[in-house]
Amino acid sequence: MMRENGNLRYTTLLFDVDNTLLNFDASEEEAFKSLLLHFGMEPKDSLLQEYHQINRSCWELFEEGKMEKEEVLLRRFEIFFSRHNCQADGKEAEAFYRERLGDSAILIPGALELCRDLSRKYDLYVVTNGVADTQYRRLKSSGLDPYFKGLFVSEEAKSPKPQKEFFEYCFEQMRLLGVERPKERRREMLLIGDSLTSDMRGGENAGVDTCWYNPKKLSNDKDVSVTMEVSSYEEIREILLF
Repeated sequence: MMRENGNLRYTTLLFDVDNTLLNFDASEEEAFKSLLLHFGMEPKDSLLQEYHQINRSCWELFEEGKMEKEEVLLRRFEIFFSRHNCQADGKEAEAFYRERLGDSAILIPGALELCRDLSRKYDLYVVTNGVADTQYRRLKSSGLDPYFKGLFVSEEAKSPKPQKEFFEYCFEQMRLLGVERPKERRREMLLIGDSLTSDMRGGENAGVDTCWYNPKKLSNDKDVSVTMEVSSYEEIREILLF
């Protein structure tokens, strides 16, 4: 179905997951504090903030193609625990953390209803960085899974969002799912996400319109173009459902 709203013509919505539909920050906090306890450390908020900085730096290198995903998953914990003189094995820490994270799928209030309603008018797909098994588990346990026609993860694409190669993979997977000439129909797609560096930059690289979900009302300091900006699900509804 072609949806027209002023100058907007979309049939397909590409959704980021973490901090767009699922509260990744809350899930991450739960998983990381469990990890600290596992290694005999007190789960202080200051340690969580320190880990956030390390983790963010590693994933930014991944998005830029300067670090492999497997290295990100291990190095973030190796760096953190080495700073605290903890003899934690990176692989053990990653496995423990990954298991806890996969068990956590905390919906942002209104996300389920939004996807349900949008799926009645558009074809919905997930485009996400991360570990495939973890993202599949979280999407299913959240109850969002029935509303999406496909889930495309950087691990399986072997390229990170925002790289153009990631979206080439997405278009090819859509074609295999029966979508006719998806790459040539990019103008009918809208990418919705919270990250300027992976989502908005990714849409720019792929030639897809973007909707920056910005509930914290941050400033755009990344020199990346954005088609539209919203701060709430209600604004998404106003644009796409009315």
